[in-house]
Amino acid sequence: MGSLILTLLLAIVVVSGLFEAVTYLLWLYEKRRGGAFSATEDRLRLWSAGIGEWLAMIAVCVMWPFGVFGRPNVRAASGKRPVVLVHGWSLNRSSLAMIAARLRKDGRDTYTINYPSLLSDTDAKAQHVARALIDIAHRAGADRVDVVGHSLGGVLVRAAARFHGAEQVIGNVVTLGSPHRGTALAILFRSFGLVQLRPESRFLSRLLEAEEENDPAQAPLALTSIASNFDAVVFPFELSFPPGAFCITLDREGHHGLLFSQRVYELVKENLDAEPRQAEASQDSKNSDDSEEGC
Repeated sequence: MGSLILTLLLAIVVVSGLFEAVTYLLWLYEKRRGGAFSATEDRLRLWSAGIGEWLAMIAVCVMWPFGVFGRPNVRAASGKRPVVLVHGWSLNRSSLAMIAARLRKDGRDTYTINYPSLLSDTDAKAQHVARALIDIAHRAGADRVDVVGHSLGGVLVRAAARFHGAEQVIGNVVTLGSPHRGTALAILFRSFGLVQLRPESRFLSRLLEAEEENDPAQAPLALTSIASNFDAVVFPFELSFPPGAFCITLDREGHHGLLFSQRVYELVKENLDAEPRQAEASQDSKNSDDSEEGC
């Protein structure tokens, strides 16, 4: 048994390393083609982000079996709005365990959910997320829940609000490395719904058009989008910013590294604690490597 576990861990380390190498090479090609990479300064930041991302992905893979099963044990809201965490593509609720633990330590009732992220129908995944958000809000006796979505999870929260009635129970939304306008990496894939995450895909175009209709019956989400310009999964990183959101750009963080970063958590907490529909990061949370602005 010990040798099997060791073999599995070694496989995770190797496969994670290969995945990171391939994605960062593609990211680097895109950056250099656009003339947005400084050989001296950016090389050091690339190594920092790449190594941190490799370690984060190993952690996510090791944690994955612990999040396969389980349903949120919802209790009556304790005062502040409950927080629901929505994972990204191919992951599960365990990937958000660090953020969940930090939020609970800071006094927020926090719930992680699973949804079938490998389905080819992205709208069906959004419907699943909408049902989970409405269910948790009702079971907690809360008018609204705040939501944190990582990667695909952030896109699905927007679709759940716009197309499946979840807007009525959503307070503040913070997304981490979400391909709101798609990602160039999805161009390489044609299965598991990733084709719908291509820039200007039918699904994303329909979502953007629906949000721009300004339907008076649907208030816009109070959405904060946090993205890193060293994210090698969602790039160009400008695709992480939907219209009307409050945008925060980070440096030296990888796609999965966003889930473990202390400075990312501080930004998440700050924007969740804001009054609903008025979410924005304060000047105090700025860091010399970060920038904050309306999208």
